[in-house]
Amino acid sequence: MFIRDLEGEEYFLQGVINHEQELNGDERIDIDIEYTDMNSEFLDKQDDLKMWIILFEGKEYRIISSKQTGFGDKYQISVTAVLYILDWLNTSRIYQRIDESLTVTEAFNIVFNDTPFTYSTVESAPSNSFEGIGEGETRLEIFKTFIDRYGYEFKIVGNVVYLYNQIGNDANFEYRYKVNAQNIEKEVDASEMWTYARGYGNYSDDDSDTDVVEKAKLKREYTSPLAKIIGIREAPPIRDGRVTQQATMDANLKKIVDESVQISFTADIYDMSQQGYDYQHAVLGDRVFLVDERIGLDTEIRVVKITRNFSSTGQILDLEITFGSGNMGDQYGSNLSTAAKDIADLIQGRKSLPFQALDIISKSMVTKIQNTTSEIIYDTNGQHFMDKKNNNNIMTMNSSGLLLSTDGGKTAKTAITAEGIVANTITTGALLTQNVNVIGKDALMYMNGDQFVAYDKNSLSRTTIKPSGITIIRPDGAEYIVNGYLKMDLEIQKNPLRYHTVEFDGRVNLTKESSHQYFEYFYTSHKARYLSISYAASWDAENSTESGEVELLIQEFGNKTGENRTVKQLISVSKSANETHGNIQIDLGVPTYEPLQCYLKFRRVGGSSTDKACIRSTRIYMRG
Repeated sequence: MFIRDLEGEEYFLQGVINHEQELNGDERIDIDIEYTDMNSEFLDKQDDLKMWIILFEGKEYRIISSKQTGFGDKYQISVTAVLYILDWLNTSRIYQRIDESLTVTEAFNIVFNDTPFTYSTVESAPSNSFEGIGEGETRLEIFKTFIDRYGYEFKIVGNVVYLYNQIGNDANFEYRYKVNAQNIEKEVDASEMWTYARGYGNYSDDDSDTDVVEKAKLKREYTSPLAKIIGIREAPPIRDGRVTQQATMDANLKKIVDESVQISFTADIYDMSQQGYDYQHAVLGDRVFLVDERIGLDTEIRVVKITRNFSSTGQILDLEITFGSGNMGDQYGSNLSTAAKDIADLIQGRKSLPFQALDIISKSMVTKIQNTTSEIIYDTNGQHFMDKKNNNNIMTMNSSGLLLSTDGGKTAKTAITAEGIVANTITTGALLTQNVNVIGKDALMYMNGDQFVAYDKNSLSRTTIKPSGITIIRPDGAEYIVNGYLKMDLEIQKNPLRYHTVEFDGRVNLTKESSHQYFEYFYTSHKARYLSISYAASWDAENSTESGEVELLIQEFGNKTGENRTVKQLISVSKSANETHGNIQIDLGVPTYEPLQCYLKFRRVGGSSTDKACIRSTRIYMRG
């Protein structure tokens, strides 16, 4: 166990740590840090540890509170730290209001975009409509809304949040009175159990003098089927002007009523790991059985909260588990039910689960296994490699292949067989394509190094994707796109626009004016980066006595930003020479697809007042 200060320096940390984790809830640690020789290395530098990071079991926890008290001749600091990702999300907010239907990807992108974290949707869920999301809510509040509406439960591994329909395993594991459990209790708290609720929405807070009941345009109510049995018990009303949709209000009312009953199961559990049993204890979300014939209890329950105490050497001192099951409505056969992910909200009671020596009856349940070390087991099914921190995680290897299990071997997923590797078991990591070639059927598609190439076996068509951009070769072999740029030209619509001082002889525009004169304009959109204008310029040989220059001016107009661009170019001409041909290329920057409009102007530079400059545009196009 380590602690990291605000400068990134890490120190060994000594102390008894309490770790608490809830299903779809918080994960935190509490620890009393005594002034010892080991801890003095950082306590002598700083005794206010708020915002420091504790590193425990491969996870990071940020200290959010600390309290210093005298202890013996020195002192100790009691700290509370929450999982870093949860603290980060709880201190970052979304300020815009969101009222729309969102897919799972669109929803969780709102939470995780522009954060150091990401998510993986292990199982899909349909789109959902939301009203009033954001408006200053924290990302954590929005995340909780989303997992509730999409019916998700989550696991956090490193900086990745994995979303499941249900976490844990069907462990087929039993806690039975006088075998491996005692003091089993069931408690039902109906002090805040509701069977009826009203909701008021779609109103403005501007009119503070009018009662919500009067000004609300949306008024709904919900009555539970249990009201026929136990009567009307009214819940506090929902008053939220942001809610404008009937379906949203109905869902909120039903949730308040259906989840108001509180049921708790508690039991003292004996640890069996030291007696050789390979399923040390249930993990968060596991479905297990709780049996006590004395009170007629034989039900499947879920682990919804786990609290563990560890010594400074990492040994588990005691374990506390909270269980949950169905709600009161199930007992009366009504259609009232609560999703598994909501059980954590139904559980209130909890009981200390001390590690004690097993009695004779408990020992009789222990499966005989042959241990060669504390982490490797051999039996008739092969060789089992067990996670020393959680014996539920097992990798089994035999002559048929490699299996992975998260429930102590009760069920398993195939990872490797003689036929190859099963890709479904790959959950994270990086495939380095400089070491591995990914080849498709008939080798018409492959990826190696930093490029992806796809061929058409019936033509010359080929697509190549590289960091520099995409290149597409047409079926006839011609280049269509090269490194992300179109090879084809994008023609532009141009029209004459001659000022009265400009003549047109059927081929070229002529003027003797020394100030810029209109002769043409064109329009398009900023759909490519480069604008090219080809021209032909000359000096009127029949009416002029001298040589000079023609200045071509390209002047943008109508840019909504007000930043109209202007480009000029001087063209040397002579009355005894043919036309001078040239091209002007203008870098317009990254395409914006906004309208683009320009005037073409020209003027005479040099010569006499009777000399005439001549010009014509031969082509205007965009590319790149």
